[in-house]
Amino acid sequence: MGFIDVFICPSRPEAEKSGICVRPRTSKRLYNQKNNEWNTYDGDDDNFNRLRTQCAEDKIIIWDDTAQDFRLRWTIKDIELHSFYWCCEATHDGGQTWNLVEELHATRKLKNSSTPLA
Repeated sequence: MGFIDVFICPSRPEAEKSGICVRPRTSKRLYNQKNNEWNTYDGDDDNFNRLRTQCAEDKIIIWDDTAQDFRLRWTIKDIELHSFYWCCEATHDGGQTWNLVEELHATRKLKNSSTPLA
């Protein structure tokens, strides 16, 4: 099983108005049943990344397997119906130590006062 995503940001009409160059990104996700993980190949004309996604009982970890001097990992945890925690960490020593790069505590916003959470 697999998926292909195309990300165009900003949208083409917005890019035309602002003069920003649109750089579409393509992401191809394939499920590896043997390892119980998703392999993702993501990139544009100049950059390409190989990502590996593992799902544990209470979290999702996305590993950047692109060959480089350092590695990144993204962790999504404390996943609830209307909230989650997300962080990005980097290592420069092969995974011995990880340093927090950025984090996000996300909550879903109410559509308006008369509708439930979407």
